[in-house]
Amino acid sequence: MKGRIFIAWSGTNDIALKVKDYLETQDYTGVVGGAARATTGLFVGHTVLDEINHCNQAIFIVQKKDNGNISNNLMFEFGYSLAKFNSNKIHVFYVDIDQNDDTIPSDIQGIWADYYNTKNCTDVAKTITEKFLSDQKYIIPEDKMSVVNNYYGIKDLLLHYTESPKCSEYELAQYILFFAIASYMHTNEKEALACLQDFTKRLYNPSKELALAASLAICYIETLSCIQKTAETLFLKKEDFRTANRKLGNMAEEVELWEEDDFSQWLLVIIYDVINYAQILYASNPDTKPERREAYLRESINYAENCLAICDKLLMSPQNQHFTELFKAYMYRNLATAHKMLNSDDNTIRALLSSSYKMRESLWDHYNEAQRINAIILENFEMEYFLALSEELEYMEDELDRDDFKEECEDYILRVQAANREKSHFIHKIELNIKNNED
Repeated sequence: MKGRIFIAWSGTNDIALKVKDYLETQDYTGVVGGAARATTGLFVGHTVLDEINHCNQAIFIVQKKDNGNISNNLMFEFGYSLAKFNSNKIHVFYVDIDQNDDTIPSDIQGIWADYYNTKNCTDVAKTITEKFLSDQKYIIPEDKMSVVNNYYGIKDLLLHYTESPKCSEYELAQYILFFAIASYMHTNEKEALACLQDFTKRLYNPSKELALAASLAICYIETLSCIQKTAETLFLKKEDFRTANRKLGNMAEEVELWEEDDFSQWLLVIIYDVINYAQILYASNPDTKPERREAYLRESINYAENCLAICDKLLMSPQNQHFTELFKAYMYRNLATAHKMLNSDDNTIRALLSSSYKMRESLWDHYNEAQRINAIILENFEMEYFLALSEELEYMEDELDRDDFKEECEDYILRVQAANREKSHFIHKIELNIKNNED
């Protein structure tokens, strides 16, 4: 079920009942407001409020009553719905009312409305339903990093969605996508995985977007959870890599056929990112055969370059800026790692590490100054900034710059020690990079 839609009406409910029927052929539940089978007007009271409370969107079919007025009850329901839902979840349709009619309440004029004439009740109902369905491809307007920062808000959406949905399935699919990234950045992977697995068990006949987003989110967390660690390297076992590579490859093939929009492009960025990283991790496995290692490294480079190309498209939307920089930083670093393992020339590796560093520097400077992000994420941005800085030390030709950057990294390690923070693999990696660049 893709959502419960409250259908309000004024005048007669003939169109509302037909819209309900059309919606239900598209796997939505239509709830015609109040005394649905009556034609004398809307009943406002606990029944209607309860109906609205159990829906996640509203359609308003505005017609004049026999006396030439619009029902006051309709305006009450509109106000209540507006307080409950975001404005993009309220769809207003005027029927047999002129756009310039001065009796139209100003609250539901202009950008809210579409206008139709009832030459045929069935045709109007079908047209209203088609317009509603086209509006479902709604791209969440928030800055993507703020969405990731709202880990617990998204978790609450998932926990209560089936009994009290607050957004459409298309929107929820987008939130789930970023919830997976948020779980990693908040170091809540186990909790998030359990939440997603429980959520998928409660879903019935989800849309293709929601089903794929949930599968990708689970695969993302499961893949990262399978990473093996030694003192100096990270790697994936053969069976874990094969499982992830197969699942993600199938997802990529499906999404590449979808209509291109902000959501489908983010799906591909995350799919390509995980495949790229998984291939590098499997190439880092000491048991991987040399010829397979080279093949996967070269394939990882192709995924990284495709990911960067999509990121450049996503950067055209301001709300994508910082989150896109995060993925570009990942890709530049992974490209540098792949080229190192392939023994590419130093200039190629140096340029890639420099690009990764610049992305990290931009993120760290912005959020360290703004302080509008979870402290754990901020610590992660700081760590990744110094990781990028320490990795660039080996390729710096200016000794003065190298000494200054090395000192910055050393000061960071001292701060970590003073704060008694747990040293992750990457902090140990920073220490190792410093040690390897000692005079």
